[in-house]
Amino acid sequence: MSRTILLVREDLEGVPPPVAPEGLALRTYRPGDASNWVRIIAEAFPEFEWDEQKFEARFLRQPQFSPEILFFVTQGVEGLPVGTGMAWVEDRKVLDSGCVHWIAVLPKCHRRGIGRYLTLTVLWKFKEQGLPKAHLWTEDYRAGAIRMYEEIGFRKAE
Repeated sequence: MSRTILLVREDLEGVPPPVAPEGLALRTYRPGDASNWVRIIAEAFPEFEWDEQKFEARFLRQPQFSPEILFFVTQGVEGLPVGTGMAWVEDRKVLDSGCVHWIAVLPKCHRRGIGRYLTLTVLWKFKEQGLPKAHLWTEDYRAGAIRMYEEIGFRKAE
């Protein structure tokens, strides 16, 4: 049985700048991207059930949502999105940590550095927002993702 684990990065100083993998581009959310997000999440995380209505209710309709916090990596400048990641902040009055949320890459695009690129992009967004640290939740069986997160400074929470 898998378990969810919390990874934290206590300091955002020294985060390397994100560099796009060759042939890929970055953009933020646009109206109509709910279907792209749901498609990527469904392929990357088949154990979770999402649809556009759930996505809109959970994210788009929340007061902390803005298009600049939801990223898509695309094949070329205007190509099809192949990965996504979100710079989510629940409540800055309560928590001074940003949540690296729903980093997801289509399985056919794994091992191209897309997850790392998205994670670093989210961390830089938090730095722009003045947040001092970041955290994320993942399942313990996602060894490749955990290794990547640890390589960029995340540690398992005690």
